[in-house]
Amino acid sequence: MTTPSRHTSGLALHGATVALTPARAVTSHLRKRYREKYHGRYRFPSLVFAFDLAVLGIAATLVAVNIYLFVNVPPPAPSLGLVFSSAPIKSAAPQALVAEVIARGSDSKGQISLRWNLPAGTEVLDAEPPINSLGEASLGALKAGEKASSRLVVRFFAPPGALRLGFQLTDGQQVMTGYENRRIEGSALTLEPLFDGGAALSDGRIPVRLSNQSTKRLDNITLTGFDRTTINELQPDQDEILFAKPGHVSALMRAFPIAERDLVSAPVDASARVSLRPSTGSTARLDAVVSSSGIVEVFHPGLAHPHTKSFNVPAGSTTINIPLDRPADETAWYAVASTVKGYGQVMESRVTTPFNVSAAIRYYASTGDQIGIGPLPPSVGEETRYWFQVAIGPTTKDLSDVVVRAHLAPSVSHTGRHSLVSGGGFSESEGDVIWKLAYLPASSEGATARFELALTPTSDMRGTSPLLIDSISAQAIEVVSGLQLKETVDGLDTALPEDDRAKGKGIVQ
Repeated sequence: MTTPSRHTSGLALHGATVALTPARAVTSHLRKRYREKYHGRYRFPSLVFAFDLAVLGIAATLVAVNIYLFVNVPPPAPSLGLVFSSAPIKSAAPQALVAEVIARGSDSKGQISLRWNLPAGTEVLDAEPPINSLGEASLGALKAGEKASSRLVVRFFAPPGALRLGFQLTDGQQVMTGYENRRIEGSALTLEPLFDGGAALSDGRIPVRLSNQSTKRLDNITLTGFDRTTINELQPDQDEILFAKPGHVSALMRAFPIAERDLVSAPVDASARVSLRPSTGSTARLDAVVSSSGIVEVFHPGLAHPHTKSFNVPAGSTTINIPLDRPADETAWYAVASTVKGYGQVMESRVTTPFNVSAAIRYYASTGDQIGIGPLPPSVGEETRYWFQVAIGPTTKDLSDVVVRAHLAPSVSHTGRHSLVSGGGFSESEGDVIWKLAYLPASSEGATARFELALTPTSDMRGTSPLLIDSISAQAIEVVSGLQLKETVDGLDTALPEDDRAKGKGIVQ
C-alpha cells in the first residue's frame, strides 16, 4: 500500500530549528572542549569532564543564591542604634553635638565605645563623658532598650558648605560605622562693610567691620585683601575696623576661609559731607551738610553694640550731638552722610580720653555737717557763704595744661578760701576763679578743687534763686595725641539741688 504524499510548507521545521539553536550551540561548544581538553588526556575523560561540570554548576548556583538573597532578603537589623542631633551649625562658634546610642532588642555584647570622626580643623571644648586622643568615648554596657549619650561642645573651623561627621560604634567584637552630613549655615566671625552701601574714605578704601559674634575669644586670624594681615585675638562681641580697596577679602582661621566677601564701592554724592570733632566724655559731636534731605550714619565704640546710629537730616547744615552709652578708649570713630544720589566720603576722628567736668554748690557737707555761713534762705543785704566744688572725672590717658574757669555771677565773690584737693594752682581774673593743673595723670578717681563763695543778695533778687556761677569751662591737652579737649557746665544757683539739707532753701527773703 502506498502512502499518500503530503505537500508541506517547511514552517514547522524552521520553527524547531530556531528554538533549538541555543542548545545545539552549547552542546557543540561542550563537545569541542571535551575533545580538546579531556579526550585522550585522562584515563577516564568522561568522569573528569563530568566532575568539572558539576563544580562549575555548584559555583553558579551559589552566585545565583547570593544575588537572590542580596536583592530580596533584607539584612538583619543592627543591635545598636545611634541618633545624632545638633543646632544649626555656625563656623567658629561653640556648638553642642549629641550622639545617643540605644541597645535594640537585646543587651549589648560588651562595653560600648563611640568614636567621633570629626572634620579637620575641629576644636573640642568639652566632652561628657570624656574622650581620649582618638576621639573615643566609653558608654559602658547597655541592657535592651537602654540609652547612653556622648555630648561634645566643639568649634568647627571650616568654610560654608557641607560638613561630614563620622561615627564608629564598637560593641565587644562588633564594629558599626556611619556618618551624618550637615551644612554650615553661617559663621561667628563676620565681615561687613561698616556702612551698608560700601561708602569709602577719600583714598578709596572701604572701612569693614570684622566681628566676633560668639561667646568665645577667637585667636590668630589671618586676613587677605586688607591693609592688615593678622589679628592676634578678637574678644566676644568685639569689632575690629579694617580697610580694603574694592575686591575680594577674607578672614582665615587654621588655614580655612571662615568669612569672605566681595567689596563694591557705593555711588558717590560729593555734596554730602560730615565734619567730626574729637569725641570725649559722654557726647560725640559732628556737623553734616547735604544738598537734599538725607541720612547720617555713625559708628562709635561708645555706643551700645553694634555701636551704630543713624540720623535723618534736612537739606543744609545740621549739628548733631550724640549721647554715648559708655566711655570708649578705642582709637577712632566714623561717620558718613548720604542722599538718594549716593554717599559722601567717610570721615574719621579720634576717640580721646573721657573729659567729664561736674560742679556743685553746698551749704551742708555730704556728711550733714554745716560748712556754709550766714542766713539760709539768703536775705537781702546779708552775706551767705557757700562752698563750690568742681571735679574732673576719671581719665584713661594723661592730660597736661588743664584749666578750669568758673565765672562768678554779680554780687558773688571768692572769699579767698579754697582747697585744691588734687593739687595745682589758683588765680582770679575779671570775675573768674581759675584752677590750673600742669599735669594730670590717668586716674580712676579724677581730680577735685573747692572754693568758698560769698553772696550778698540785692533787693531785686528777692523772691528768686539767684545765680552763684554764670558758667564753667574746662580744657586740657591729651598728651598721647596732642588733641585739645574742651567741656562746659551750665550755671549754678542757690537752689542747691545736690545738697539734701539745703535744697529748696534758695529763694532770697
